[in-house]
Amino acid sequence: MTDCPEGVFGNNNGNLACEDLPGGTYQRTCSPCNKDADGMLHCNCEGSPPAETSSVRADMCKRFINLNGYLACQPGHEGVPGGEGGAPPPSRA
Repeated sequence: MTDCPEGVFGNNNGNLACEDLPGGTYQRTCSPCNKDADGMLHCNCEGSPPAETSSVRADMCKRFINLNGYLACQPGHEGVPGGEGGAPPPSRA
Protein backbone atom coordinates (compact mmCIF):
# COMPACT_ATOMS: atom_id res chain seq x y z
CA MET A 1 0.00 0.00 0.00
CA THR A 2 1.71 3.20 -1.17
CA ASP A 3 -1.18 5.50 -2.02
CA CYS A 4 -1.83 7.05 1.41
CA PRO A 5 -1.52 10.85 1.57
CA GLU A 6 1.59 11.86 3.51
CA GLY A 7 2.36 8.15 3.91
CA VAL A 8 0.40 7.94 7.16
CA PHE A 9 -0.69 4.41 7.91
CA GLY A 10 -2.67 2.94 10.78
CA ASN A 11 -4.26 -0.25 12.02
CA ASN A 12 -7.92 -0.92 11.21
CA ASN A 13 -8.88 -4.16 12.97
CA GLY A 14 -5.56 -5.78 12.04
CA ASN A 15 -5.49 -4.41 8.50
CA LEU A 16 -3.15 -1.71 7.21
CA ALA A 17 -5.17 1.41 6.38
CA CYS A 18 -4.61 5.07 5.53
CA GLU A 19 -5.03 7.47 8.44
CA ASP A 20 -7.22 10.50 7.82
CA LEU A 21 -4.76 13.01 9.27
CA PRO A 22 -3.83 16.42 7.84
CA GLY A 23 -0.37 16.80 6.36
CA GLY A 24 2.63 18.49 7.83
CA THR A 25 5.97 18.02 9.51
CA TYR A 26 4.30 17.53 12.92
CA GLN A 27 4.05 13.84 12.03
CA ARG A 28 7.82 13.48 12.53
CA THR A 29 7.74 14.62 16.18
CA CYS A 30 4.15 14.07 17.32
CA SER A 31 2.85 10.60 18.13
CA PRO A 32 0.36 9.14 18.64
CA CYS A 33 -2.01 11.38 16.70
CA ASN A 34 -5.68 10.94 15.95
CA LYS A 35 -8.61 12.88 14.57
CA ASP A 36 -11.90 12.50 16.42
CA ALA A 37 -15.47 12.54 15.09
CA ASP A 38 -15.70 16.30 15.83
CA GLY A 39 -12.75 17.00 13.53
CA MET A 40 -10.25 17.72 16.32
CA LEU A 41 -6.64 16.64 15.79
CA HIS A 42 -4.99 15.39 19.00
CA CYS A 43 -1.27 14.61 19.35
CA ASN A 44 1.43 14.16 21.95
CA CYS A 45 4.31 16.22 20.58
CA GLU A 46 7.98 16.44 21.50
CA GLY A 47 8.60 19.59 23.48
CA SER A 48 5.45 19.29 25.57
CA PRO A 49 5.28 17.98 29.13
CA PRO A 50 4.80 14.20 29.30
CA ALA A 51 1.24 12.89 29.10
CA GLU A 52 -0.13 16.21 27.78
CA THR A 53 -1.92 16.39 24.45
CA SER A 54 -2.08 19.30 22.03
CA SER A 55 -5.41 19.65 20.19
CA VAL A 56 -6.59 21.83 17.29
CA ARG A 57 -9.41 21.81 14.75
CA ALA A 58 -8.08 19.81 11.82
CA ASP A 59 -9.85 22.07 9.30
CA MET A 60 -8.04 25.22 10.47
CA CYS A 61 -4.96 24.61 8.30
CA LYS A 62 -3.87 22.66 5.28
CA ARG A 63 -0.66 21.57 7.03
CA PHE A 64 0.50 21.55 10.66
CA ILE A 65 3.81 21.83 12.48
CA ASN A 66 5.01 21.06 16.00
CA LEU A 67 5.71 24.46 17.57
CA ASN A 68 7.49 23.75 20.87
CA GLY A 69 5.11 20.92 21.74
CA TYR A 70 1.96 22.54 20.37
CA LEU A 71 0.20 21.89 17.06
CA ALA A 72 0.11 25.03 14.90
CA CYS A 73 -0.54 25.96 11.28
CA GLN A 74 2.47 25.66 9.04
CA PRO A 75 3.25 29.21 7.80
CA GLY A 76 1.56 29.82 4.46
CA HIS A 77 -1.01 27.05 4.98
CA GLU A 78 -3.54 28.85 7.18
CA GLY A 79 -7.19 29.51 6.42
CA VAL A 80 -8.58 26.56 4.51
CA PRO A 81 -12.21 26.70 3.36
CA GLY A 82 -14.47 26.10 6.32
CA GLY A 83 -11.79 27.22 8.75
CA GLU A 84 -11.60 30.55 10.52
CA GLY A 85 -8.63 31.90 8.59
CA GLY A 86 -5.70 31.30 10.90
CA ALA A 87 -3.96 29.18 13.42
CA PRO A 88 -6.01 28.30 16.46
CA PRO A 89 -4.52 29.07 19.83
CA PRO A 90 -2.72 26.00 21.15
CA SER A 91 -4.70 24.06 23.69
CA ARG A 92 -3.95 21.12 25.89
CA ALA A 93 -6.57 18.45 26.49
